[in-house]
Amino acid sequence: MPRQKNAIPSYLLYKVAGREAQARVRIDGKDILLGPYGSEESRIKYGTLISQAAGGLSVDPLANRVTNRVTDSGDTGLLVAELLLAFKRHADVYYSKDGKKTAEVDCLNSAMRPVRELFAMLPAKDFSPLNLKAVQQKYVAAGWSRGFVNASANRIRRIWKWGVSEGLVPVATWQALQSVSGLKIGHTVAPDRKRREAVSDERLEAVRPHLLLKRGQRRDIHLDLFDLLRALERQFSSELPFSLAKCMMAWSDNQA
Repeated sequence: MPRQKNAIPSYLLYKVAGREAQARVRIDGKDILLGPYGSEESRIKYGTLISQAAGGLSVDPLANRVTNRVTDSGDTGLLVAELLLAFKRHADVYYSKDGKKTAEVDCLNSAMRPVRELFAMLPAKDFSPLNLKAVQQKYVAAGWSRGFVNASANRIRRIWKWGVSEGLVPVATWQALQSVSGLKIGHTVAPDRKRREAVSDERLEAVRPHLLLKRGQRRDIHLDLFDLLRALERQFSSELPFSLAKCMMAWSDNQA
């Protein structure tokens, strides 16, 4: 028998390494942070949200902040965890093609994970260059390449830039993050990926018998190459003294 869904969302524990445990509640598929776990503040907020949900009111923390986004009234605004959640919703739609999420979504999730672990409860407007450098070091400690570390740091800056455009964080916060330089060659322990090199003819010949087992298969693969060479000819026709495609077909016939 399938497990029955709990009618009342539970008061849950949210652990962050090196920080005070937080309380959370999941309503309509969204996690909402309540404050220190077990505190009176978190219990009151939990009861308020449950009452709102029961009454059909929106409990989305982002929607609740629309009326008091970036102000000088002393309100701390969105927490880092809330900003990351808001951007993730945006990214899941924006970075998609033909109804499927692109690889950029996975890269963004990887970049956001250490930020969430270290600074989930920090007000997003207070996320500083030193915080971003701490995230960079987290990337390096995970063994990421120098290029991927720099690309991931740029993704974090992009999140705060998006937050500025949505009125969720002040522009000064994003501007300050631009001061953090990328990792330089010879000045970091982060490895550099080896440059890709062309496959040698010897290796190609070693693989060929395993790919071109039948005449029909051989012809199909050669036709794919033929289409590619035709495209190259169209682009560089004035620079080619001979037809690449014709040479390919002649070679293919000899191999048949």
